[in-house]
Amino acid sequence: MNVSKILFLILASWMILLAGSNITKMKISYISANLVYISKGSADGLQVNDTVEVRIGNKQIAMFKVSHLARHSASCKVLKQNSPYHVGDPVFLLSKHNIDTKQTVKPAFPVISSQKSSAPFIERKNRTRIRGYLGLQWYQFMDRSKLGFNFNQPTVRFKFKADHLWGSDLRFNFYVRSRYNQRQRAFSNGTPKNEWNNRLYRFALAWEPPGPVQLQVGRIISNVFSGLGYIDGLQAEYQVKQNWKMGGFAGIQPQWQYNDYRTSIQKYGLFLNYLQGTYGRKRTEITLAASGAYHGSVVSREYLYLQSSYASDNRWNLYQSLELDINRAWRQQKSRSTFNVSGLYLSGQYRFTNSMSAGFSLDNRQNYWTYDIYTLADSLFDDAFRQGLRINASARVFNDYLFYITAGVRTRSDYADYTFSGAIRMTKNNFIFPKINLSTRISGFSNYFNQGINPSLRIGKYFKQGHALYLSYGNYIYQLSSSGQNKLNQWVRLNGQIELPAKLYLAGTYSYEFGDDRQGHTFITELGYRF
Repeated sequence: MNVSKILFLILASWMILLAGSNITKMKISYISANLVYISKGSADGLQVNDTVEVRIGNKQIAMFKVSHLARHSASCKVLKQNSPYHVGDPVFLLSKHNIDTKQTVKPAFPVISSQKSSAPFIERKNRTRIRGYLGLQWYQFMDRSKLGFNFNQPTVRFKFKADHLWGSDLRFNFYVRSRYNQRQRAFSNGTPKNEWNNRLYRFALAWEPPGPVQLQVGRIISNVFSGLGYIDGLQAEYQVKQNWKMGGFAGIQPQWQYNDYRTSIQKYGLFLNYLQGTYGRKRTEITLAASGAYHGSVVSREYLYLQSSYASDNRWNLYQSLELDINRAWRQQKSRSTFNVSGLYLSGQYRFTNSMSAGFSLDNRQNYWTYDIYTLADSLFDDAFRQGLRINASARVFNDYLFYITAGVRTRSDYADYTFSGAIRMTKNNFIFPKINLSTRISGFSNYFNQGINPSLRIGKYFKQGHALYLSYGNYIYQLSSSGQNKLNQWVRLNGQIELPAKLYLAGTYSYEFGDDRQGHTFITELGYRF
């Protein structure tokens, strides 16, 4: 073999090795709340469902699966995490995803998995993913008493979500509901005979590239600080470090319940968020936010908000939210203090075994003054307010029996009365025949005005194709404390759902109600399309 052939073979081997190893020279470029981004993409030989690992020396730190691709970057879902990983950590190809073809591609280095790759890589772009439903609903109550409360309500529900619009990093959410109330007669100026009731829950466009900056615009509400409520405006986030991000928002405060654009109330805020861990394993998230709402130059509300959640391996979880109002100007005069804790909410759940769990919730939220209720009388401000504690426990016995119990107590701010409530439910799966469920429940309450109980029984079957049919009976017995009068109301209810071809579904409920307060027929029908 002459020298030229030897040089050619060395050069060819070197070029093949270089081309094959291009996919191996990866690193973590960005870490979001749910995904990890790496520095190689479709143009470098990666494909969706490839498995990669973070490895330092001989130690495997984590394992990821490629979920979406750009030309020179990829987003991955976490499959396994043995130790914390960071931006800049080296990433190596672990195994290629199978493609239905007889050809194979050999990894550039020995793989741990025995899974073989097949055909040469076919470039895949991020495809737009669309999900949602369109539902047309009709509600009708035929009153058989002498009161004449006949009522009809046609409803349209539409939910639309699109990820990776046009193969980009854009995401769009839209959720709206429109109802038309038709009463037999008008009851007051506030309750006319006919009226529209529209709610725009969400209308948001988000830009979420694999980088430190992310944006949202529209009608938005963030899970990071859900207690701050809705805004019609802009939210921006910036990833400061691996586990830290900061951001801000500005806009107007809508009355989303009635689809009113409240242009008189402007809302601004800043937040700082810390997140460590992944869902299903140990996870900690803490958010501190400062928010202000203003009517021109008049303050409506200013407060600090703290939200945190903790979870450990699906064994236990805790959630907390706290609101600290900062009072100045007219709010200080009304509340008679500069600071006051206007909201404290705690909840937790602990799973002792796979079949036993217990939890609690503590609600110590208080009313606070805003520009809208500035003229409200102090007595009305406190009258409807409640605080309380609730506990629950559930246990599954012999796989087919599920028991659930809950109890709670609530009190008014002036401690004038207490409200006690509780419920016990037992569900039997595979009752007599497979897939038939029997459920019985009894609940009760007692407060200053009345006390009562509500027993019910339901039996039904869920079919493999998604169809379901249930029959239930219940009654509601209560006594008025002021007069000692007893009242009884009963109902029989049949409801079900049928899955139709072409992603259509038909759901309906019929109930006959009879008793001292209400008598008549109720029909609810919905025809929908899921996409």
